[in-house]
Amino acid sequence: MGWGAATSARASFEVSPDHFLTSSASFFGLRLLDWHGFAAPDDLEDAYAKLKEAQTKKDADEVKKWSGETSKLARALVAAPQPTDAAEADAWKQRVEYGKEVDTYTEYALSATAMQSAAEPAKTIALVEALIAQNPKSKYLDECAGSYLAALEKAGRGIEAVRGGEPARRSDAE
Repeated sequence: MGWGAATSARASFEVSPDHFLTSSASFFGLRLLDWHGFAAPDDLEDAYAKLKEAQTKKDADEVKKWSGETSKLARALVAAPQPTDAAEADAWKQRVEYGKEVDTYTEYALSATAMQSAAEPAKTIALVEALIAQNPKSKYLDECAGSYLAALEKAGRGIEAVRGGEPARRSDAE
């Protein structure tokens, strides 16, 4: 990657102040990661932007799609090995923190969109189940639990609501 790509990415960063990145050091830390081939920060930024756009539009299908993709990319960023060079370690720590923040946002997006999709029980169920699959201990599960249980009831899956979302077993239906 040449300097031109870094410059264009920098320009898009400055235009989007709502990103978690707040300093040039964080930006250059992400560029450094890209140059070393550990991850593709542009891919993460693109997925993150698409997720935020989908959530703004309240598009449940796109939120589900981009939450999963963004989480995968953020977790890859977090899993990058710590460099042995002390100068690179600080940038690595910033990248890891950013990845964690983005991953947490994906959980929030799933939960918030599920609560906004109450008129469409199937979408609420799909969003909450995606959240459960992504992180069964998410702090956002408590927030969307009521919407999820109501959606299960509306969808005729009331036995799952009684079991707290656990799918009904064949013996329960008999």
